Amino acid sequence: MTLRRSVGAIFCVGPDGAWRAIRRATSSSLILVLALVSPRLVAAESYLLRNGSFETLAGGFPEGWATSLGVDLDTRGSVSTAIGWTGTYSMKVDCTAFPVSPGPQSVADLQQTGFAALDHGAGLPADFLGEGREHRFICAYAPTDAPDLGDSISDAVDRAKGMVRHWEFLNESVWTTWSLPHSSYGFPSASYTATDYYNLPRHTANPAVKGSDPSGNFLGGFSAPASWPLQTSFFTSGGLAHVDTYTLHEYGGLEPPESFIPALESLLTTMDSNGGRKPIWITEQGYYGIDDRPRYPWIGPDGYFAANLFLASERQAADWSVRYCALMLARNVKKIFWHQGSTGEVNNGTFYTENPFGDYAGRPTKIYADIAVLAGQLGAAPVYGAALSKPGTVNGKSTSGIHGSAFDVGGKSVMICWAEEASAPAGWTLTAPTGTVLTDAMGGAITGLTANLGVSVVYLNSTTKTAAQLASEATLSVP
Repeated sequence: MTLRRSVGAIFCVGPDGAWRAIRRATSSSLILVLALVSPRLVAAESYLLRNGSFETLAGGFPEGWATSLGVDLDTRGSVSTAIGWTGTYSMKVDCTAFPVSPGPQSVADLQQTGFAALDHGAGLPADFLGEGREHRFICAYAPTDAPDLGDSISDAVDRAKGMVRHWEFLNESVWTTWSLPHSSYGFPSASYTATDYYNLPRHTANPAVKGSDPSGNFLGGFSAPASWPLQTSFFTSGGLAHVDTYTLHEYGGLEPPESFIPALESLLTTMDSNGGRKPIWITEQGYYGIDDRPRYPWIGPDGYFAANLFLASERQAADWSVRYCALMLARNVKKIFWHQGSTGEVNNGTFYTENPFGDYAGRPTKIYADIAVLAGQLGAAPVYGAALSKPGTVNGKSTSGIHGSAFDVGGKSVMICWAEEASAPAGWTLTAPTGTVLTDAMGGAITGLTANLGVSVVYLNSTTKTAAQLASEATLSVP
């Protein structure tokens, strides 16, 4: 699928090859799917993002209630790009962009735009938006009529099923202000808890989706980090019985990828004790770094998210991104969405700084290249096999900072190995079993069966051994 943007509209060419102008929908409950199936209807600021790593390239799903369903759009065609191949797209619709100027300043104004088909928020003051309030906040409140919400979801699914396969309900509920804000945010009459979210998929959203599309993949969860404590009550209340896939937002920020292991493993243990594991999609994630910055020394502008999270270099961001994937895919994560793989308007740096894969004028970053190699190594559906087998110490040095994740990929196995920053200077080497092919992070050939381990990954490929065998037969050494 190809996209073009012009003033007030986005044009896309569909699987049939025809260009269509995407325009604003008039019903909030149908805004998402109508944009997909009709050339006349669209949401403002919607993006169809080209497929990339592990069937996803970039960020994810709608913000708030006015766009209550997320999709994975099957275009029934292959995609040939550097990092994507399966013809799967994701769509994001942001209910905060309006074509009127000035934007809506009250509930009544918002309803006149056609975005408030559902009655949001019992006790919500009519002048709630007010000065300094984003108009998206009104969409964060729960609708007062749950059956009306269910009917709207059913109508939306009926229109798009067959083309849309995955349905996500809400974004960052309770833990941020996007939907069902917690009392700590100070919204009028808003004191939502994890139980409030749990009841909506259980009684309304999941039945509505499954009633219209029994084979559809229902995504639920708070889109929170694995360490967020309030989601535990969702598990203990039986929430996993009402979702097919559980969602997380696990941004790397300035923390190394290995630091996220304990929280994710703890979450999986809690799942195991409360109904069993469900597949996990990380629907927003990103490490950010730009080598050619607008100025030095660099201080990120106020209000910019990624610009204040730049790592030291693109190379560091690339190294950490690949390592992050190797660790997450080894822990029940099935898809990773990079936030956000899209460019922006001229002189608006927000989108560029938040795009891990590209800088101004479409310049690909080192992250793009590294993720491309990773995607080529693992294919569309890697199956985790085992971690690198290692003793606690080698030659008196701890192996805690040495990592390896092995996957079965079609007719071969692939193991991804590296050393953390604190361990790399020791001079660790890894020797692979006979018949293994070694390559570096950029896909370059490594001669022989021995590789130096550093902060950039090394790939081991075998067509004769399983992932478990590859992980158990490789050996470590250090001076």
